Amino acid sequence: MAKTSKQSVPKKRLVLKIVYIVILILALGAAIFFFARYVQVNAKYKTAVMTVDEKNQQIVNKIAKLIDLPKDEKPEVALFPDKSTFSGSPTVKAFYSSAEKGDYVVAYKSANLTVVYRDSSNKVIKSGDYVYFTAGLNPIKVAVLASADQQQAVADKISSIVLNADVVSKQQPKTTPSGSYVADATGSNAKAAQELAEKLGLSVGQLPDGETKPEGAALIVVVAPSTP
Repeated sequence: MAKTSKQSVPKKRLVLKIVYIVILILALGAAIFFFARYVQVNAKYKTAVMTVDEKNQQIVNKIAKLIDLPKDEKPEVALFPDKSTFSGSPTVKAFYSSAEKGDYVVAYKSANLTVVYRDSSNKVIKSGDYVYFTAGLNPIKVAVLASADQQQAVADKISSIVLNADVVSKQQPKTTPSGSYVADATGSNAKAAQELAEKLGLSVGQLPDGETKPEGAALIVVVAPSTP
């Protein structure tokens, strides 16, 4: 009986060692799991409490790993809107044709650069001149009042000269205009009316009584009938 008892001691010790090792492994695994969860939750928390500037800088840092960016200029950063609400000239729409809602538009005025970046796939979608930033995110809606044979040509000229112009309507005037001019449709776009008039080589005027303002337009380009 004594022999059997002595032989069982090493076996018990071996079993205890195995149990201790298993417990240690389980404890270590649990520690790693909870630490990973802590890191994950902490990262989410840090993201949640980021300021706008911090988030923008994070995006800029990601883009800088893909392409060269200006280092001595703070960029302007905006989110691309829903395509259904996006407006602008055909040229601007073509530039943003591959953009999706939530893409970042990062622009450098002095460096004359606009970058469209998709964070979900870490890809630069498009890059171009700075004007695409202002034109794409600050469109101005323009209506054309001209004879049927002039409307498309006038709309095309506006779009080719002013990138952020979105021609929302083309119709014939109720009264025959004696001259061509740009009118402020809302009364709050005098500066924009003056700038558009200068670019088109026209003056600034007012719609005559009896003429209906086209719906949804901020500016109206009125064109006198062409002489035969």
